[in-house]
Amino acid sequence: MHRAAADTTPRQKQKQLRRPRYPSPPRRARFAAQLIKIDQSFIRSLTRGPDDVALCHAIISMAHALRIRVIAEGIETESQRDILLAAGCDYGQGHFFCPPVEASAFEAFASAVT
Repeated sequence: MHRAAADTTPRQKQKQLRRPRYPSPPRRARFAAQLIKIDQSFIRSLTRGPDDVALCHAIISMAHALRIRVIAEGIETESQRDILLAAGCDYGQGHFFCPPVEASAFEAFASAVT
């Protein structure tokens, strides 16, 4: 057993367990994110039921309340896109917008744009 743990009283241990380990508001502000990404595992389940839609909507609403933009990863269908648009998602990425391309096709596209 670690020496420091053995030296603490039961009351101190209980206090340590209850103490939240969240950064203080000034520290959070210093490291604030400008963008969060909703993982594709959440996006895949959007069409399965209202609870999954509510969860994504809550994530988007909470991010917007903190002035953070949201990008959804793995959008593959028009219905997923429509649900996320209705929820206020700022950005999206996935096969729905652009399927994978060969490296040579991407290089040709990139050289034409630049």
